[in-house]
Amino acid sequence: MVALLLLSVFLSVCFIAAIQYKGKPVICSREVFIAALLLNAFLCWLYAEGASLFHAIHNYTALIFWSCVVLVQSLLCFRICKKHGLRFRDFKSGIKVESWSRSEKSVVVFVVLGILLPLLILAIVVPPNNYDSHYYHLHRILAWTQNGNLDFFPTQHIQQLYHNVFAEYIILNVYLLTGSDQFINLVQYLAGIGTIMAITLLARQLGMNRRGQFLTAVILVTLPIGIFEMTSTQVDYIATFFFVSFLYFGYKLLSAYHPVTVICMAASLSFAAFTKYPALFYALPFCIYFGIQFLIRYKIKRSVRILSCILLCFVFIFTPFWQRNYSLFGHVLSPKESSVFFAEKLPAEKFGFKYTLSGFIKNSSLHFGLPFSAINTQLEEQIGHLHHLINVGINEPGLYQDPFMVRYSVHEDTVPNTLHFYCIAILSLFLLFKKENSRNGGSRNGDSRLKVFWLLAVIGFMIFSSMLKFQLWSTRTHLPFLAMGSILIAFSIQSFSRFFQTSIILVFLISSQFYVLGNPSKPILPVPYYGKILTGHLPVSLCIPAPFHLEDYRAVSDQYYDFTTSDGFGCYPIKGSPDYGERVKINTAIDNLGYYDAIKKTIFDIPRHEAYFMSQKGRFLNYSPFFRHITEEHPHIGLITGKADGAYFYQVSLKAATGITARIDYIYFRKEFSTLRNYQKPFCYSYILSDDTELAKELIPENQIDQLYQTEQLALIRLKTPMCNKYEY
Repeated sequence: MVALLLLSVFLSVCFIAAIQYKGKPVICSREVFIAALLLNAFLCWLYAEGASLFHAIHNYTALIFWSCVVLVQSLLCFRICKKHGLRFRDFKSGIKVESWSRSEKSVVVFVVLGILLPLLILAIVVPPNNYDSHYYHLHRILAWTQNGNLDFFPTQHIQQLYHNVFAEYIILNVYLLTGSDQFINLVQYLAGIGTIMAITLLARQLGMNRRGQFLTAVILVTLPIGIFEMTSTQVDYIATFFFVSFLYFGYKLLSAYHPVTVICMAASLSFAAFTKYPALFYALPFCIYFGIQFLIRYKIKRSVRILSCILLCFVFIFTPFWQRNYSLFGHVLSPKESSVFFAEKLPAEKFGFKYTLSGFIKNSSLHFGLPFSAINTQLEEQIGHLHHLINVGINEPGLYQDPFMVRYSVHEDTVPNTLHFYCIAILSLFLLFKKENSRNGGSRNGDSRLKVFWLLAVIGFMIFSSMLKFQLWSTRTHLPFLAMGSILIAFSIQSFSRFFQTSIILVFLISSQFYVLGNPSKPILPVPYYGKILTGHLPVSLCIPAPFHLEDYRAVSDQYYDFTTSDGFGCYPIKGSPDYGERVKINTAIDNLGYYDAIKKTIFDIPRHEAYFMSQKGRFLNYSPFFRHITEEHPHIGLITGKADGAYFYQVSLKAATGITARIDYIYFRKEFSTLRNYQKPFCYSYILSDDTELAKELIPENQIDQLYQTEQLALIRLKTPMCNKYEY
């Protein structure tokens, strides 16, 4: 029944377009589509919070709610169309294909067939398999549907509770209407499409012509982290969509005041923050700029109205979530450092210009990585020297979560956007010294507006770099900045000749195929394998698949890997930086031993139940042997974890492999959770799954254990009789 949601978006587009009818053709424009997405996002929030009040989050309540929404929208559309005498043929698309040049049409065909269509197929066919999806994004969905509400629940992974939740509200609605996770990746996919539309509208507001808007869309759609995000249940593209929508409606409000524009701007900013707080860091300089401009243009009265609308929207959207946080943690944002629930401290602990400069450099360096370890090592050393000059430690206490390094990692969470970022860095200087003119790009006022826009974007990135500790996976939280960067790149290259424009676009399009086809979590082709072989890219640590193969690998690579040092998991570090010829020789040798067999597979060679664990292949190897031991039709499985494990992939992988619908829930957690209403709900189980065998054996009486099945990382206990105990510490 995901069709209900799509029908709701379609009817919203028709309704919003029709109410603008003034005797002219009804245009279903990009702005109308964005407004429709905002409206349906609010409806997702309304269902989630409303159903939660009555403990009624369930498939049938979602079906009733969205059926009513579609019915009301249909009646409204029918009424307004009847009033104006409109027919379906009177609705026209806002995209004028006939005005595109031949080369532009060719690019559009390539983008649709080479990028958007393959990503759409991946989003539908491939199950969610992102690391964070298992640990907290989708575990929330399980807990909410099992409990029937959004209230907090006992857990070992505390981020499941206080990390922002709006993206999961939208995913929850899709999940309930379909009864599975088949289409939940489409939420980010649709957010990506919405962002492409919003960024082109923003480019138009900044004075860019149709060609510039077209270039902006192409640059954005080829962004590596964007390509990866569009097929996952991460939330960064959703936050970026709302952020870019906020910018568009903000700039539109500078041109002309309208209450609907104010509401759209306020809702966009609220939803962006409710999805991911870092969006506020990027938004802050724009908020100040808009505020000053509103005061100049609209004086005090209207400016106060705008500010009041934003504040009211924030309070309305956030209040239920903040109330849940405060009731358990005593703080609206996250557990206090003195709290027993404290898990992480992401905000930076030192502030000052040199610390801001350090954060800016290190965050930028996340996009410097190349598939050549020698170059990355040199970059790392140079950045270290630069930190020495500004008298800041490269790993300054209080400023980092992860030790600094420059690396090239093709992963959904850490992929560098090297080509785009180098272009952004170079073209920022080009913009700084560019003389204002109207050639190919609009007016002098447009040049000035773009310069102010980009200055605010850079300030936002610096605020982000100042306020948060350095983390290696932050490339995806840079997505709002990179989206704004697509405007800078397009604005700069639109003044080039058509030949150079086409050449640059071809480079972006061709490079995008490595990420479309070679996502390690969803490989259409074994691009990572071909890449390692062609470039001679060696593993930083050689992880031996089985201990009895150690001597085989030692025989062919002992000269280059340190087999006297292990991390405890059978991984051995590389000694130095072999030249290309040596790297190719080593790669060939370990390839012949089967080292790369796993990355030779495509996603279509991997069964669904295994594909869930593409980011945690070792976890699947340890979990799948238990499938044959779980024999009940609807078993309840207690989860005892000492490592903040999630349950989502365990539950859905079991169903995909065996057809068994299980319920997996935590039975080991802090005693402070005993005050929660969801704690009081009984949960009896016949099996126990644990990543700490000794802990499980301590908690479970020996006379209750029927069978103990064990792998290297996990244990499954079958009980003699069902138990309902909950274990606290």
